[in-house]
Amino acid sequence: MPARQSEKVVHYSSVAKFLHWAIMLLVIVQFITASIMPGVRHNQTPGFLLSIHMSFGLTIIALMIVRLLWRFTHASPPEDTMLPRWQHTLAHLMHYALYALLILVPLFGWAWASSRGWPVTVFGIYTLPSILAQGSAWGRVVDYAHAGGAVLLLMLIGFHILAALYHHYILEDTVLNSMVPKNLSL
Repeated sequence: MPARQSEKVVHYSSVAKFLHWAIMLLVIVQFITASIMPGVRHNQTPGFLLSIHMSFGLTIIALMIVRLLWRFTHASPPEDTMLPRWQHTLAHLMHYALYALLILVPLFGWAWASSRGWPVTVFGIYTLPSILAQGSAWGRVVDYAHAGGAVLLLMLIGFHILAALYHHYILEDTVLNSMVPKNLSL
């Protein structure tokens, strides 16, 4: 086993891991539903896929709020002192951008749905208030922000995955293993 891999893995908490992987699964569902749902027409009302897409988006917002509260009240594993400062800075910026987009992209979607006059419900149980008035001129702006933010989010997720693989296979450190379940260490 390489020297760096033999280091003791300091894991994130079980709650942090659960939130990370649950949000990841929901984001996958979001991209799948977005790619298979039919195009939205002018007078269309939300169908099943669009309603599920909105509900999971709202769930992501809720989980991200919990994740941020958890993150601010619980310590992360210590940073690797062997890495250059620029890598730590880049990693922090990447995480801040991911956190921001995981909240903003669904909020933009909610605002866009509101501007179309659609009820935004959480799995058909609870209807949320509108963020924008129906027919608002901001509807087109938040539509573009939602779509563009989703593309940017997908790119950052790709970089995030590549960085984790770089740490695991090139640097041979414990960064990736710190976020996987203890019994699943790679």
